[in-house]
Amino acid sequence: LDGGWNKWFSEGRPISILPPTITRGVFQINANTDLLCTLTYAKDCVQSGKAIMLDLRSDDEWTGTNTRGNQRSGHIPRAEHLEWLRFVDDTSYKEFKPATVIEAMLRELGIDKDKEIITY
Repeated sequence: LDGGWNKWFSEGRPISILPPTITRGVFQINANTDLLCTLTYAKDCVQSGKAIMLDLRSDDEWTGTNTRGNQRSGHIPRAEHLEWLRFVDDTSYKEFKPATVIEAMLRELGIDKDKEIITY
């Protein structure tokens, strides 16, 4: 939700505290392997220049000062970094900035939209 719960609530959109009625069903999993990024694929793409790795985690995760309990911290070598919070405005709703602003931020990092962008 662009603007999150606060915006949804302030706009008077429908909410409920009643538990939903759930109907048992069958969930069929069909993995779309075209959307998976393996380590080998990522390495090949970055080394060949066909793709850019874009780390959207917090600044502290990027630098490794916040390990989030992981044995290894920091970032992938040659990745670019832009914390995801920079994509939202600083109003109480935290809505996404206009696409033109986000595109300019990415261009400043050298993110080329003609290349594949692998995010993490």
